[in-house]
Amino acid sequence: MMMQKSLFIHSLFLLTSQIIVPCHSLMGNFKLPRMPWQNGPETTETLPDPNLNSLALQPGDTVAVIGASGNVGKLVALRLSDTYNVNGIVRDAASVESFFKGREDRIQLFEANLLDEMTKSSSGVSESLLGSLENANAIVICTGTTAFPTKAWTKSGEEDVAGDVIQALLDNSFSVKESILSLDEKGLNTPNNVDTKSNEFIIRLWNDVCKVGQKRVIMLSSIGVQRRDSMPFPILNACGVLSAKAAGEKAIQNAAEENGYSYTIIGPGQFNYLEGHTITIIILLFLL
Repeated sequence: MMMQKSLFIHSLFLLTSQIIVPCHSLMGNFKLPRMPWQNGPETTETLPDPNLNSLALQPGDTVAVIGASGNVGKLVALRLSDTYNVNGIVRDAASVESFFKGREDRIQLFEANLLDEMTKSSSGVSESLLGSLENANAIVICTGTTAFPTKAWTKSGEEDVAGDVIQALLDNSFSVKESILSLDEKGLNTPNNVDTKSNEFIIRLWNDVCKVGQKRVIMLSSIGVQRRDSMPFPILNACGVLSAKAAGEKAIQNAAEENGYSYTIIGPGQFNYLEGHTITIIILLFLL
């Protein structure tokens, strides 16, 4: 009970200390300064259009959630469906259908493997992925991988990656940088493939195929991206995860500037999934 109370108080502190994000809609470009004691999620947001109402999501708009079967993504999709129509992009719809039971009228699932889709020509992208983005007013990117090699790096997300890592090290004279590059080339779920290339791909595809007004893109990134050269973050970045997320963030920022929609980038620390619904509510307050 004491632990749950502590987590709740911490979550409440995050909520009150980061309330500056939704205040943009009321105060234009005014932004409260970040206080030294604020160790909550690092959040970056821009609203380039002076007419903020044109970029505000309205009830009934459609939001595409990339990674809607993940621990965070499925909670985000569920809560968004209270107000918006949700296109959930997942690798395996059957794995999450029961979680969304009763929301079939608000949540539509689209199967797509982004790493596979990236290898296709523009004319070969699956109808499922195209359909999920064509009517999306906003997209929320909840994909990601682990900072260090785990089974999450494998194509299925469930296999042992140790053999691939050892072989890559042997083939590259134990150079970590070159070994990671070779794992990238094998098409594994490495930080570069997931956090940089797939983000660049999904943004570019959304810009190309969207047939409705584009309002906002949201990326779930990580704490330390902007401080990856300061301790202790170089340790977390040993395999390039923070650098990959930084490149993904930059792609989103550039696309938002070029296409006139807004963006939000959230840099959380650690999620406690026992308090998942509280965390999701906080996230959504940051976003909308």
